[in-house]
Amino acid sequence: MKRAFLSGSILIMIFSLNAFNGQSFRMLSTGGLLEDDYDLMLDPARIPLIKGGRTYTNLSDILNGWLQNSYLLGGNTKLATIYFAGLYDRSSTRTPQYTNLQDRYGNPLTGDAEIYNTVLEDRDGNGNYDWEELSHLMESAWWENAFSDMYLGIGGYLGKNRIGFGFIANNTTGRIIASAQNYNYTNTHLSLITQEIVYSDSSQGTGTMDFSNHSKNYFLSFWMPVVRNLDMGFQLGMNPFNTGNTFQDTSFLMQDWSPEDISTIDTHTEHSRDFTDFPQHSNDLYFSAKTIYNSGKKEIWGVITMSHTGIGIKDNIEHHFNSVVDSTTVGPGIQITLDTTDTIAMSNGSGSNNEISFFGKIIHRPSDKVRFAMGINLVSGNGSITTTTNDNYEAFHLYQDGDTASLDHDDFTRVTTSSDSITNITTYNYSQISLPVGFEWAVKPEVLLRAGANYRYYYRNQTTTSTLDSVSVQHTRTDYGDGTYTESIITPNNENKGSSETKITKTPKTNYYFGVGFIPLPSFQIDVTMTTTFIFNASLTYKF
Repeated sequence: MKRAFLSGSILIMIFSLNAFNGQSFRMLSTGGLLEDDYDLMLDPARIPLIKGGRTYTNLSDILNGWLQNSYLLGGNTKLATIYFAGLYDRSSTRTPQYTNLQDRYGNPLTGDAEIYNTVLEDRDGNGNYDWEELSHLMESAWWENAFSDMYLGIGGYLGKNRIGFGFIANNTTGRIIASAQNYNYTNTHLSLITQEIVYSDSSQGTGTMDFSNHSKNYFLSFWMPVVRNLDMGFQLGMNPFNTGNTFQDTSFLMQDWSPEDISTIDTHTEHSRDFTDFPQHSNDLYFSAKTIYNSGKKEIWGVITMSHTGIGIKDNIEHHFNSVVDSTTVGPGIQITLDTTDTIAMSNGSGSNNEISFFGKIIHRPSDKVRFAMGINLVSGNGSITTTTNDNYEAFHLYQDGDTASLDHDDFTRVTTSSDSITNITTYNYSQISLPVGFEWAVKPEVLLRAGANYRYYYRNQTTTSTLDSVSVQHTRTDYGDGTYTESIITPNNENKGSSETKITKTPKTNYYFGVGFIPLPSFQIDVTMTTTFIFNASLTYKF
């Protein structure tokens, strides 16, 4: 599972680049096709096209039915011949998940949940209860996310041309609290005749899976008029990106088979600890060439973007520890059996991703009240990721037979060690076609109705090969209580030398969008957007 977690975290990192996908509510509700001043502001060389200043706010508390705590504030202004713009956007969610527990009616329990169970038995058949079992289980399951984005842009004129510089910082953190790792369980068996606890066991676990993504995007934007009604633009950017994915899990189990007799030791304990840390870094370089033809009744866009992403994977660690102890009173002493395993895996590697995309759209304005747009977006990319993982395994076994002899051949410790090195290579290619359409209708000068849809078809072909580079002999040494020892060496002869897996993914999907714009005063505008999954947001724009 951990190897899949590693590969998945790397791929998430790749496709999270340029994660700040700022769009106006007009764009969101028309399938990403119709702009307003907010979208101009996010291209620093187009900030001078905004007539006057703007203050943007987004306040929303509902996302998919859960409290989200979302906030956005930003705007643009002009000082002398320089145009400035800035945005700050943050949101956070804490969503309860199903805990695998149910109430007495079968309803699922979410978040922090607990249940109590009581079982009464008549074991001697005399018609009276003589045995009681009590159990108490608590589980927790949550998803937590926090996002913050910042944008700063500066633009101005250079003759008839426009030039601008932009900076975007994205920060995302998340935590998964799963019920399988976060629980507390107690169980006792009580004799109702003697009122003594004759068996007890308890277990508890804590665990989190934490995600963090941090990126900074620096880019230059340039626009120039080519001929009448035709502008051409360029954008060059660099996006360093860091991600960290950490999994921690600790569990403990205690069983006491004779709790009523303090002179008798008859216990079993298990202690497990997992720790996985997968930090990665990358740097995305991209270049875009754009053209806009605007005749008034018709607007035609064409955008070509090329990007290259270099990925670094350094000192990713996976550590698993497990210990099992059985203690039993035997004669004058205690018989003890202890088994522990300790596995540490260290991974290093690198990768790259190359992508080219084309986006085109056409906007029709048959009247002052109606806007209709359709577009196409073609994406093609490929890449590879290579990681080398060094595994080191150690098993420790201790046995003490519980007699009075401290130095005899019956007591011993045994240590077994082995290691191997494995290289995993993942190569992939992908493509996507998107066909958005959007519509806006001014039913009244102050009321705008919007709708949009976007059909996407995504294809991905991925092959992962695993090769055993080297493997050590399995070495075992047994040391006995009398000072003697034995050693054994096993040379692996049935080791899996490698494997290969190819997966093809084909995903068609259509999203629908709806929105309303309301302009009660020339200086105020209210926009609302909603999707078919009931993601609802509202914003207020103040114009000055």
